[in-house]
Order: sequence, then C-alpha cells, then structure tokens
Amino acid sequence: MGFPKEAYYHTQTRMSLDEFILGNISPITSTSFIMQVGNESMQEEGIFPGDFLIVERGSIPKPGDLVIASSQGEFVLHYFSLWKSSRPFPTDYRLEAVVKAVIRKY
Repeated sequence: MGFPKEAYYHTQTRMSLDEFILGNISPITSTSFIMQVGNESMQEEGIFPGDFLIVERGSIPKPGDLVIASSQGEFVLHYFSLWKSSRPFPTDYRLEAVVKAVIRKY
C-alpha cells in the first residue's frame, strides 16, 4: 500500500510555520508572541474562545487589520479601520500588536 508517488514528494518538503505566518523575520529580533482568545466577542468573525492569535508588536496596522489594544491590563481584539473611525476606543486604550494569524487546535 503506502502513499501515491505525488504525495511522497510532498512529504519531503519542509515548511517553517514561523516563516509562513510572519514572513522572513529573524526569530532573534522578532517581537511576535501567542495570545489565547478568552471571550466570544469575535465569534461572528470566526474567532472563538480558545483560539490562539499570533501577534506582532511593532507592526504598523493597515485598515482592516485585526489589532490588540489594552487598557488597565485588559486586552481587546478589534479591526483597525473600525477602531480609527466609526467605533473609536476610549483614549486610555493603547495599540499593542497586529494579529498575523488565528490558529484553532482540534
């Protein structure tokens, strides 16, 4: 039995998850980290409690990017364009990081 010939060749290729998600960033200088989603506020967007967010500090967000902001130790997940225009955060919120990926473990 075994794998078809085409599938065998695909198993020989290695993939770096870091490079796939973050691009060609040095792990030594990277400011990325993982956060776990703790509430249901983004369920309509397909992000559920228990999902993991790979986020990067120092990235400049573009309109439509998901961002992490904080105030007094509380973190919120929000779309950047909404944050800057139609539903601004209170002034005591600080932009912390840009979300690069959402991972769900089954």
